[in-house]
Amino acid sequence: MKSRSITIAFLLSLCIFLSAIIVFLLLPFIGNKYLIPGLTKKLPFDQSVVNISRITPWSTHGSLSFANGDQTTLSIARFEADYSPSSLLQGRISRVLLDAATIHLQIENSRPGLRGFPNWPVPSEQKAAVSLPVLPFTVDRIDLTNVQVAIHTANDISHYINLDAELIPAFIGVTDGGHKVHAAKLDFTTQGALHLKGELAIKPQAEDHQLTVRVELAKLAEVLPNLTFLSPWRISGELDVEGDVLLEGLQNIGEYSIIAEASNFYIQGNGLEVGLAAQEKQATLQLNGDSQKVKYSLTGLAMTKPEPISLETGGLYEVVRNELEGSFRLFSGRTDASVTGEYRGKVGKKTVLSYETVGEGFSLENGIEVDNYSANGEIEYGEGSLSGSMRAAVAAVSLPEKEISLRGISVDLPYNFPPLTPGDIIPGNLVVEEIRYRDEHVATMKGGVSLAPERLTLNTQTITPLHENFSLGCSSSLQFRDGFEVQCNLPQIDFDISQLPSVVSLPDGLQFSGKIAAEARYSIANGVPKGDATITPSVIQVNFNDYTFSGINGRLKFPRLPIIQSNPSQLFTIDTIDLGKLKMSDAKIFLRVDDSETLFVEEARLRWSGGRVEAGALKLYKEMERLETRLYCDRLSYTELLDQFGVGDAEGGGSLNGRLPIVVSREGVEFDDGFLFSTPGESGIVRFNNTQRLRQGMAGINKTIYLDYSMDALENFAYNWTKLTFNTEGEELLLTLQLDGKPAEPLPYGYRSGQIVKTTEGQGIQHPLRLDVNFRLPMRDLLHYGKSIQSLMENM
Repeated sequence: MKSRSITIAFLLSLCIFLSAIIVFLLLPFIGNKYLIPGLTKKLPFDQSVVNISRITPWSTHGSLSFANGDQTTLSIARFEADYSPSSLLQGRISRVLLDAATIHLQIENSRPGLRGFPNWPVPSEQKAAVSLPVLPFTVDRIDLTNVQVAIHTANDISHYINLDAELIPAFIGVTDGGHKVHAAKLDFTTQGALHLKGELAIKPQAEDHQLTVRVELAKLAEVLPNLTFLSPWRISGELDVEGDVLLEGLQNIGEYSIIAEASNFYIQGNGLEVGLAAQEKQATLQLNGDSQKVKYSLTGLAMTKPEPISLETGGLYEVVRNELEGSFRLFSGRTDASVTGEYRGKVGKKTVLSYETVGEGFSLENGIEVDNYSANGEIEYGEGSLSGSMRAAVAAVSLPEKEISLRGISVDLPYNFPPLTPGDIIPGNLVVEEIRYRDEHVATMKGGVSLAPERLTLNTQTITPLHENFSLGCSSSLQFRDGFEVQCNLPQIDFDISQLPSVVSLPDGLQFSGKIAAEARYSIANGVPKGDATITPSVIQVNFNDYTFSGINGRLKFPRLPIIQSNPSQLFTIDTIDLGKLKMSDAKIFLRVDDSETLFVEEARLRWSGGRVEAGALKLYKEMERLETRLYCDRLSYTELLDQFGVGDAEGGGSLNGRLPIVVSREGVEFDDGFLFSTPGESGIVRFNNTQRLRQGMAGINKTIYLDYSMDALENFAYNWTKLTFNTEGEELLLTLQLDGKPAEPLPYGYRSGQIVKTTEGQGIQHPLRLDVNFRLPMRDLLHYGKSIQSLMENM
């Protein structure tokens, strides 16, 4: 009996064991056939394939795939559920492993979502949100390994992110039975197209859920390295993202608040460098909004090249209409001034924005001051190309030290980046209503701006209200890679003093007229400036009180612009020079300009009284007090020279040589021990027609017969040598005439008791004479300068 009971118990246990084995062997079939279709029926997919490959008392293995139409949304090559018999009885799974899974996301209408998902959600549509499904069990932990997230864009470009994560969900029971996800926490790391690590946490919020985001990108240099639009750029730094998102159902995003902070941030490419603003530890991007709109702000960024400029911006993005509006502030580190503005427009595949800006005035290191300015225009961006136009207006740009200002400046400038294709040109305009010197309107400039692939070209024409024929044409070219170049040309025009600005300080009594032409070139290549200019005055006549300079012609070449320094030995010629009673002609002056305030006369030659005169080197500079030079005279006509100094009406031959040191100051003109000798070995005859003037110069000789004899002898005098000396005493020129010779013919004089007496007897005599004749000539009357010298010195 006892053995029979044991046998029955054994057989019963064996049946139970075999039944259990059969049940576990049939569970995959039963689950695939009856259980899973019921569970997947509620899922929002056209095709739901879940395959259980193995079930044991401690684990379940299988695979799954969800798709809509011919587009797979989610596939898992292997999933594993770990549990124990006791936990199964409690409806609890201790761990789920998802291995080698692929999830497909689609970017559509600038919004991400599951690829192939039916009834793609559009914010304007009002429909119930899809909630998380009710499950018959709970899961303590879900591990995701080797998960691939494929992101697809509308232009068929795909990016792939490899994901490893750990998900800790929390469940609540529902009234009808089963369990529903109540909260969850996800820790994850990614590689591939996006390198980051972070944490997501979901907790209930009324009828919705709140998503808390914590993401860290340790190396921005590894962010999206396979995206083609980032290929020309280099990025470095770290990025931390935190935020809270209200999830409405499974798909829709409600209100959210996200803040992203970039530390040690730097991006470089295409000649542009952007990093953190000065004294900022990080750049901060804040996003607040919902499915309808986004409020944003960005601070802490700054461009370092091509110009140091910091940026702050913020505004509102309307998601449904794809409309963007906002304001910004740019601060220039170079000028220590800011620009504020507003913008608005459409954002999408093709972004079109309009903007308006107002800028503060600023000063540059070279002394240029720019007043407040404004600008407006459009920006269009699409398919990697940026284009638009800018219309700017500046009240004034001035150089206070030079007393020059440009007023009423307006620019209409189109632009395109990257540059256009060869042959394409975008035209613009530039206007400077007034160029003022010492607050007087002296010129107006108008021109055209042309933007080409490799350069920016500016062609201008400058006119002046002071001269109806003045037209200065300039052509400038800014080569984006090679530098800058400008050429200017002024065709020959007639001009006179009346066409100079009234503020130009000139000596009293100065008048001039003539012709002038000019041309200049200037360029900067590899940071090195280079330029030259030529100024050509011709047929100039200058009148300065009683002084006249006629027929002035010359040329000045400046080979090393921007240095104001001419070539040496620039030749200027003057046909005639009238200095009061002194007449000169055929002057040749070799000079150079050393700087904007210094003129160096290297050599000067002219004709005077039939002979030649050369002047020594002379430097003229601003605010000089004295001008000193020395005239070297060669073969001056004796009688012409005496006539110009007004000391006698003389005829005859002979020439003089010597030197005349001259000093010109505010007080007048001085001769400093100058002298002229007759040419050695050459005697001559001179006839003084008016001896009365000579008699006055011989006041030291008593009124004797010797004086009469001397005066008669000078009417036809044969000299062996003669000398003129020049000295200034006070405001008078002391001119001393020395003569050594005798009468050219016997005079009706004779000797009596060793004395000369007048007689008609005999053949007459030719008694030798040595005469000193002194003349005191008022310098102001001789040179007619009055206050002219002082005025000239004050205006140098």
